[in-house]
Amino acid sequence: MKDLKKQFGIIIKKYWPFLAILFVVLVFFWKVIALNKVLLPADNIVGRYYPWLDYAWDYSEAVQIKNPIVEDPVLFSFPLHMLGLDLVKSFRLPLWNSFSFAGAPLLANFQSSVFSFTNFVYLIFDNLTAWNIELFSFWGQSMLKPRRFLIDVITLRSFSPGSLMP
Repeated sequence: MKDLKKQFGIIIKKYWPFLAILFVVLVFFWKVIALNKVLLPADNIVGRYYPWLDYAWDYSEAVQIKNPIVEDPVLFSFPLHMLGLDLVKSFRLPLWNSFSFAGAPLLANFQSSVFSFTNFVYLIFDNLTAWNIELFSFWGQSMLKPRRFLIDVITLRSFSPGSLMP
């Protein structure tokens, strides 16, 4: 038992930054994990567009949209991403989006992110679960990158001749 406590202490001391990042991500996304929600502001569709725009939903006025910018994932990014991944899963090259007006490039559009390195999760999980996992991983990566940068700066590995110029 003492040996187990000692090994646990060593693991905590060695990996505490990673565990702290994991803890922050889990605390920030507790509703998504505990209540099985999706990280997608889809309620904006109900409050922003007809026929729901005029409906009061038991309030004195219609649903108010406080931040219309968050509509982009619902209206554009998520459908393009899912279309591209569904085409890849069916072993077709996602060159063209035939659902957008008269058609538009899908593979050439960076917002569809067809070949993103985090898309492997979509092969393992269903689309909505993989979407959540992908967004969790972005948060974790955004917290790890500054740490890696600081380690490089402290150990002087990141200097190049161009950085020494005035």
